[in-house]
Amino acid sequence: MRRVSHRIPGSLASRAVCSALWFLIVVSDGAAASDRTPPQTLVEDGACPFECCAYREWSTLAETTLLADPDDAAAVVAVVLPGTRVAGLTGKLIVTRPGRIEVLHDYRSLDSGHDYRKGDIVRVYAERGEGFFQVWHDGELFDEEATFMYQGHGGWDRCVTDGTCWGKRMAFPESTWWVKVKTPDGRVGWSRKPENFGDKDACG
Repeated sequence: MRRVSHRIPGSLASRAVCSALWFLIVVSDGAAASDRTPPQTLVEDGACPFECCAYREWSTLAETTLLADPDDAAAVVAVVLPGTRVAGLTGKLIVTRPGRIEVLHDYRSLDSGHDYRKGDIVRVYAERGEGFFQVWHDGELFDEEATFMYQGHGGWDRCVTDGTCWGKRMAFPESTWWVKVKTPDGRVGWSRKPENFGDKDACG
């Protein structure tokens, strides 16, 4: 298994509010990231995968077990009780199965500058916020606008009812978001239940 480091271009990273600039692609079959085969697994260190997501002081909403590492088998570091204020330090997004978009017609994106052909299959990885997703197409990993991905998945896009979308969601990506927090007494640990913490949305 080879790990290849990539950097998100500045113009695209600006759309990924509070997201990390560096991430790791883990290709399970050992292929290099320059190959045209899309990675089957992606690990993004520092990820905060939604619009206005912020690592800062969080509130604890439910009893949460913190582990020494982002691994279910890791040792327990602490158990945080509801009402405890913790410091959200960083995160790790692990995409275990990419999503898929089928391209409905030839299309040139004004956002990414990429050209798509009818029938192309685009792999989808991390959410970036504001309808943008990290995608793989023609051997490249980049950010693309695909708001229609949310149709029937907690959101909607007018292009679906108008029939003007450039693509159709075939599958939503499957992922786990681990968050690393620090307790008031200085203990640091990981949880795969970010929903147990409030105040993550800097716009809310």
